[in-house]
Amino acid sequence: MQIVTLTSDFGTKDPYLGILKAKLLDARKDIKIIDLSNEVKLNDILSGAMIVKFGYKSFPKKTIHLIAVGSSSAESKNYLIAKKCDQIFLMPNNGLISIISNKFDFIGEIPSVKVRSFQSVEIFSSYLRNVIFEVEDLEKKYKQLDSFIVKKIPNPHFAERKIIASIIYIDQQGNLILNITKDKLYEHSSKKEIEIKIDYEKITSISKDYSDVQPGDCLALFNYCNFLEIAINEGNASELLGMKINSKIEISLN
Repeated sequence: MQIVTLTSDFGTKDPYLGILKAKLLDARKDIKIIDLSNEVKLNDILSGAMIVKFGYKSFPKKTIHLIAVGSSSAESKNYLIAKKCDQIFLMPNNGLISIISNKFDFIGEIPSVKVRSFQSVEIFSSYLRNVIFEVEDLEKKYKQLDSFIVKKIPNPHFAERKIIASIIYIDQQGNLILNITKDKLYEHSSKKEIEIKIDYEKITSISKDYSDVQPGDCLALFNYCNFLEIAINEGNASELLGMKINSKIEISLN
């Protein structure tokens, strides 16, 4: 059974997601479609890319990742095919690829197809009819690219004894994922002691689990991809703390 993941901004209210899945199954019967998320906000490249970035490492080799986020925007006229960790990624050329990873084994351009709309359906279906995994075969069929649209995760600002981080993703529970990893944080704090202030809330340690604090209390922990996360046990940190994507959070280093 061929595993295929799907990440899109199609939503579930309209029939478009169902049409896409029907076309994929028509192209290849022996696939198992796993939804990473189809509730990405329309054209939200950063959130769509972060979902794939967080998720793809959990899947086995030979998984195919189909990403249809921002596919209707003006800059998404052509599509990319890429290989990493013996997995294949297909997506619009709109900056997604540079956020998902800064290193791929192969990046190629998929020839555009002449359709009025819903180009992703035709491109994804066409690939599934003739799946290619090996770099040598990819190079024969697709033009290798050295240049493509690049969008980056905002970098944290490092100052003396403090870091100004930004929120780059908010999950369904309202947890805040910041643009700083465990390695980067501890590069600047050898004692591993921090203080995070958000309005009236103060966090002075890194927790291992949400249950390390009482219900309603704030905590910081490293998520499964080692990004720093701010959460409220049994609460919604985004709503209760008034935080949004790109909101700044100051981390003091002791």
